[in-house]
Amino acid sequence: MKMKHALTLLLFLLFITIPIGVYGQSSFESRYSDVISPFTDNIRGNGETVTINAGDVINDNFVRFAEKIIINGDIAGDVIVGAFELTINGDVAGDVIAGAESIEINGDVAGSIRVAAEDIKIRGMVGRNVNVFGGTVVLDSSATVAMSATFFAGDITINSPVGGSIYGFGGAVTLNNTVGTNVTLFFDDAGTATLQKGAVVNGNLTHHGEGNVSIQSGATVKGETIHRQIPFEILEARDFLSNSWIYIKIIGLFGVLLVGTLIISFFEKTSTRYAEEMWNTPVPKLLWGLLILIAAPVAIIIVAITIIGIPLAIISAAIYVFMLFIAKVFVGLAIGYKLLNRGGKKIALVWPMMLGVIIYAVIVYIPYIGSLIAFVGTV
Repeated sequence: MKMKHALTLLLFLLFITIPIGVYGQSSFESRYSDVISPFTDNIRGNGETVTINAGDVINDNFVRFAEKIIINGDIAGDVIVGAFELTINGDVAGDVIAGAESIEINGDVAGSIRVAAEDIKIRGMVGRNVNVFGGTVVLDSSATVAMSATFFAGDITINSPVGGSIYGFGGAVTLNNTVGTNVTLFFDDAGTATLQKGAVVNGNLTHHGEGNVSIQSGATVKGETIHRQIPFEILEARDFLSNSWIYIKIIGLFGVLLVGTLIISFFEKTSTRYAEEMWNTPVPKLLWGLLILIAAPVAIIIVAITIIGIPLAIISAAIYVFMLFIAKVFVGLAIGYKLLNRGGKKIALVWPMMLGVIIYAVIVYIPYIGSLIAFVGTV
């Protein structure tokens, strides 16, 4: 598994959380800032600027984290970056996967664009799909999207033609070009959608919720215009998920999934070996785990008492806490691997990990026995 899959999963997890923000809060930008700001604030502090000069060609994937990234040359592979500010003026042969405060893509992208930023501008041709998560998003009239566009945005303007469908959650949506098939929109009571005179929807226009939809003179919807209420089940889910405790737990679960994806990306062979061996001789493993669980804090305290050992104690404590955290990953991986790796079929390790972590997360919340299972799993 490559780093690309880990960052794609990060954006997927961000996308998953958005219906909570759209339906559960009046300010989309507020929810966006809550999720993205910690990431961009850390990058903003490193002060590094990375520039690829015009005429330069990177014959590989371009993976980088910096405060400011400017790509004027061409990239023969994927662009996978994290930055406070990202500008792409050259052409990209693969995908663009990025998280930033602001993103501007002026060059052509042969693959897909999957980005998250507070401010997003796309002006080049996109060979596949556009998946964006942001505060303000603009697809310029100079851009084209060959396939479909999916968005989660506070304010999105689509002036570019889209070859496939449009599907999105938004506060204010403006459409002013051709869409190859259907447009499906979700918004809250304060949401708006405007089809300007240049808009042509070759399929159906479906909008969910009580937001206002305006179709200006000259705009065309060749299929049906359908208004649907938000299903009662989603409204119930909104009320449930709007509880801050529940939301924090969900974000925590996604955090474990992301960390697990990164671990098995870097240490795939070792992770596979652990998943295969976890169920062998479980009693000795439990005894050793219990010993470490109890003895490690005692050893850390003893080292800290010596004064000169305080730095080592701090480092050891951080490692200990990290071990407690990633225990969920490896227990989940062992569970998922046992369930999915049957009949000698090889399956990408990320799927057993995700399945197992979710199952484990549900089990530990079972009254009475959940705490015991969590303790045994940690051991």
